[in-house]
Amino acid sequence: MRGEYLDPDTVTPRLPLPYRMIDNLIRSLVEEAIEQAKDEKEQEKPIDNVSPVFEYHQRKDIILSQASSDGLLVFICTASGSLECINSLRGAQVGEPIELGEPATCLTLSSDGRALAVGQRLKVNILQVMKDSPFLKSLLVIETRGIPKHLSFSPDSTVFVAVSEAEELELF
Repeated sequence: MRGEYLDPDTVTPRLPLPYRMIDNLIRSLVEEAIEQAKDEKEQEKPIDNVSPVFEYHQRKDIILSQASSDGLLVFICTASGSLECINSLRGAQVGEPIELGEPATCLTLSSDGRALAVGQRLKVNILQVMKDSPFLKSLLVIETRGIPKHLSFSPDSTVFVAVSEAEELELF
């Protein structure tokens, strides 16, 4: 047996008890993580295989749209007065639409992507953009002197500007 060659890769050393417990724990954690990754991979559908709820680019009722800075979400305002959030990769609506009550006149997203402003007749709705459902949450409604035609946030989102159809500038 002395001259017999043993491949070190096939031999598992016998560790002292505390180290064996740690070794077993680490091995079980690694195996569990690998198993979870396999399960998640099996559950994932390629984007090509996801059937969209609708093709938003083919809709005829969209009057305004604004894409997020990363391009993953598109916010659309419809002629019927609703605001919807669309996953641009899947072409599917995410979250529930927000009923504005009347069609929007303008739409803008803050530079940090956390606030969305929707202009309507004599008011502006400011909404918080969230990463998870419900994706959009109404923060406040600002009354304006005229019908907003252009909206803009300052780079740090502390100042909001609305320009009306009568070319009046309002700061909030």
